[in-house]
Amino acid sequence: MADKAPQIAAEQTRLLFNGLHSSIAVSLLLAAAAVAYMQWPVIDQAVIIGWLAALLTVNLLRSVLAVGYFRVMPGAAQAGRWKPGFAACVGATGALWGLGAWMLYPTAFPTRPFSAC
Repeated sequence: MADKAPQIAAEQTRLLFNGLHSSIAVSLLLAAAAVAYMQWPVIDQAVIIGWLAALLTVNLLRSVLAVGYFRVMPGAAQAGRWKPGFAACVGATGALWGLGAWMLYPTAFPTRPFSAC
């Protein structure tokens, strides 16, 4: 029986990229837009716009990476080469969300983040 590890890793990578577009849509259209809308009255708009621009840029890079992946459709031997780019983009997105939680927290209105609940 041949070693199935490369095929399994390739399939795992394909599954990561398959869900990327829906994750980008949720991140940008639903979550980021909702946070920006709710925080607009209490946070400096330049900070919100900067955060949104950074998030948009990283998600654009994620989209470019996904398009490249599906254009190439790498086999088992090449699939692992796409994981570091995927991980870097996901890490950058997570870091921006963490930064947003810090930058977009209204110190003058400490209960504001709970208004969406």
